[in-house]
Amino acid sequence: MNFTTIELLEVLEQRMPVYSFFTSFFPDGKVHPTSKLQLDIKKGKRPLAPFCSPMQGGKVLKREGYRSKLIDTPRIAPQTILTVDDVEKRMAGEAIYSVKTPEQREMELLAEDTKELEDRIERSKNWLAREMIYNGKIQAEDKEDGYSFEIDFNFTNKEVLAKGWDEAGSDPITDLKRARLHCIQAAGFAPTIAILAGDVVDAFKNNAKVQKAMDIRNFNFATYTPKIINDAVTFLGTIAELGLELYQYDEWFVDENNVTHPFVPEGTVALLPKTIGTMEYGLVTQYEGEEKGFRSYESSLVPFIYGSVEGNAKNFRLTSRPVPVPKNVDGWYILEGVTK
Repeated sequence: MNFTTIELLEVLEQRMPVYSFFTSFFPDGKVHPTSKLQLDIKKGKRPLAPFCSPMQGGKVLKREGYRSKLIDTPRIAPQTILTVDDVEKRMAGEAIYSVKTPEQREMELLAEDTKELEDRIERSKNWLAREMIYNGKIQAEDKEDGYSFEIDFNFTNKEVLAKGWDEAGSDPITDLKRARLHCIQAAGFAPTIAILAGDVVDAFKNNAKVQKAMDIRNFNFATYTPKIINDAVTFLGTIAELGLELYQYDEWFVDENNVTHPFVPEGTVALLPKTIGTMEYGLVTQYEGEEKGFRSYESSLVPFIYGSVEGNAKNFRLTSRPVPVPKNVDGWYILEGVTK
């Protein structure tokens, strides 16, 4: 059974999105007609309009500078292989005396593989967004092929607290207020969401000054009212005087060395606007055999099926070239060392 890339694209366009928390801060932007993106990075300033003499018509303003960066969008291309053994043997959950044909099993396996590859790409996009949020840059490599890349947006809104929230005399509300004001001064707008690492949540709710703020009668300075959003995301409460919603995100990923890491680094708090930027996509070009040659597709996900008669197998690949692009690099803030 053969499918063209166009036919598979039409199927993928009908898919339901896979939910992940960090990518929600980078909603999908454009698919660009090239694999490289030209970005102009500008940091906000607040210059006053100049005063001038009544005898002058006006004063010419100097244009604010910016850094122009050409980046090569990272390529993600997981694939599966379908062999004769896969379509001949009984699938998981299939009746022992099943009469399914190899073609039917192929269709079912293709559907399963599509979901698996989509989920993996979505987790990688979530990781890209996570790296942008906590580091302001993305670094990755393919050790087998000796390939590596780095995209650096020169993020500087990061602070290591001298006193953790689990230490006597610490003041979480003051720390959050200082970080919020820094964003307002640097970017012109305030973060409205704070993501607390799991170990930070206990330090926050048990902190003496936080408990005092929650206990003030008739003034809802801070409320702790946990609510499960989904299996990974918990709404914790609000700090009304700062306009902050507090969340806990419990999710993990496995790196190339098979080591498990939390998506939210321990001892951190991220103060974020509801939208940091957009997830942009580069052009995907792939070789589709002697008859079709090289083909390019402007799509966030590009499928391809190719087979080997000699190898008695089919390969199914999904390719994406996503990169999270912030609107303003000064628009969010990271606190580290929040627990000691």
